[in-house]
Amino acid sequence: MAEHAASAMGRVVRALRSARSPAEASEAFVASLEPLCGQRVYAVFLARPAGETLEAVVWWGAGRRPDPLPMGLDPLPFLRRAAGLGPDEPLRMFPLYLDAPGRLLGFFACGGTPCPHCAGSEPLCDSLADVLTLHLQRAEELAAALEREARAVDLQRALVESLPLAVALCDDQRRLLTANRMFREACGGSAEAGTPVTRLLPDGALEDVDLGALLDEALRGHPTFRPRVRLVPSRGSPRVVSLWLTPLRDGCLTPGALLALYDVTREARTEDALSRAQRMESLGRLASGLAHEFKNLLMTIQGNAELLNVHGDLKASGRERIDRILSACAQASELAYRVLAFGRGSRPRAEPLRLGVLAARVAELARPALPKGVEFRLPQDPGPVVEADPSGMEQVLLNLLLNAGEAAGKAGTVVVRVGSEPGRAWFEVEDDGPGMPRHVAEQAFEPFFTTKEEGTGTGLGLAVAYGIVRDHGGEIELDTAPGRGCRFRVWLPLGQPPGGVRTPRSP
Repeated sequence: MAEHAASAMGRVVRALRSARSPAEASEAFVASLEPLCGQRVYAVFLARPAGETLEAVVWWGAGRRPDPLPMGLDPLPFLRRAAGLGPDEPLRMFPLYLDAPGRLLGFFACGGTPCPHCAGSEPLCDSLADVLTLHLQRAEELAAALEREARAVDLQRALVESLPLAVALCDDQRRLLTANRMFREACGGSAEAGTPVTRLLPDGALEDVDLGALLDEALRGHPTFRPRVRLVPSRGSPRVVSLWLTPLRDGCLTPGALLALYDVTREARTEDALSRAQRMESLGRLASGLAHEFKNLLMTIQGNAELLNVHGDLKASGRERIDRILSACAQASELAYRVLAFGRGSRPRAEPLRLGVLAARVAELARPALPKGVEFRLPQDPGPVVEADPSGMEQVLLNLLLNAGEAAGKAGTVVVRVGSEPGRAWFEVEDDGPGMPRHVAEQAFEPFFTTKEEGTGTGLGLAVAYGIVRDHGGEIELDTAPGRGCRFRVWLPLGQPPGGVRTPRSP
């Protein structure tokens, strides 16, 4: 009998060892005891956290599970009624007390039929109740620890999810362990654990970055920081991000890496705009000075040519040459005027202007100058109203439409859109032409820069457009890449007339 009891004790202990909560320990205890003792009724009641009632977490007996018992009430009569036992049928209760600090965890009850292990002076269930008590305490502490750990994990997950940057963790095989919402958005909304990070961000997603090589460097313990990287997601507009890659080790020293992307598009645009403004201001001053001197020389040439034309005793061929000189002077004078307009700027004449109507009107002006077959898609909405110089905005939009139409070609499409957001309105022109490489796009607004063949362009169209938009207190942006066309967007302030950031100077 002693050997059988020891075997039963070992079976119960093994069942309790893996329990992760008091309820799980109670279920394991009864499940291992029932084949040994064969009782009709088993019950484990545990004290509620407030310590005012005892709740049945295990009930093996007739009828439904009993309701909670008030603390201090003798439970045996209650259990007899719940189990349908007569007054002569055995039913024993074993309190589950902790020796220190003497806290009542609950009680264990069994009965209904005589138990062969409880007939002697030392019932087996007395010892088993002590074993259950210890494992209940252990399971209670383990459950509390697991809850704290789960809360910590939830807090860490919430913290990572709320970070204003895209974060991903990968293992030593470059496979994704976890990623936050912003990283999933950067990957097009799908970032399943176990997927190689280089598949989520394939070649070209991060321009000029060999992500696989950088991940290998991070896994070897060498962090990487790139302050400006162009991100081209599978969905959405291209962004500029700062990239961090750093080695990461958990408590088991399992190698891994952390990848973080911080969106610095707004900052990059501001820096680019400031750098461009400074560069354009310097070029504008130089251009203004050259154009002023150039106009003085033109006046001398034009004046003498006109005197020869009026007073000179010239033959027909000579007068024809004088007419050519005067025509060239007129063209050169117009060019000088445009250079001066770019370099000096002038306070725009403010009038209410509806952008959608402007787009339709300028598109009609641009059609005859473009290849036949170019399709225009114009906004159906009349668009927001801004205070702007109509002639200046017409010149800006005409330059953009002509460039877009030439880039799109005979079978191309030019799309014009208008819209607004709080504080500012915008219009944009997009073509489906060949696009521009980055080094060309960076110089697109500089005066005299052109990609056209010699003699077919002055390189002043976008420079003048930039100056007009700047004098209206607005911005002009270019989004392009080889093979996906160009999109120019012009931002203009709402709610106040343009105030011209520069004032005209006398020549």
